[in-house]
Amino acid sequence: MCALSAGIGKMEIEKLLFEIIDFISNSTKKNKEEVLSEDEFSKLTIKQYFYLDLISRMKEPTFTDLADALKITKPSVSAIVNKLIDKGYIHKVQSEDDQRSYNLHLTDKGKTIIEAENKIYRAFALHIRTTLNGAEQDQFVHIMKKILRTLPR
Repeated sequence: MCALSAGIGKMEIEKLLFEIIDFISNSTKKNKEEVLSEDEFSKLTIKQYFYLDLISRMKEPTFTDLADALKITKPSVSAIVNKLIDKGYIHKVQSEDDQRSYNLHLTDKGKTIIEAENKIYRAFALHIRTTLNGAEQDQFVHIMKKILRTLPR
């Protein structure tokens, strides 16, 4: 049975998705504003935040690791990484395996920013788990996995 035949129209799905995305976006913005000064928050670009998040998820990547993951050149990565180093969000440590390369680590300041965002995601996931019963949770997980499998990569 398709969504339209079940009485849920395309516009209703879009409206609900926009509301959820808006809620999460506003919540993460508020959380980041609480942990960063207004000046720091306004100076962190979306691209810089994306790099912080990627560095956090990759667990101490090198410049080359980041460039490969992003499918861009190493000099492009270096430009953003150096700005993040200058701002005190990350630092580089010479690799023990290859003295010519450096691993990137989040500083406490960088970890605080990532944690502010993750706190909202965890709270939202908890809200879903406590709102839905077991069968609904199973259905939700099935639907989300299906959506994720079909997203363009």
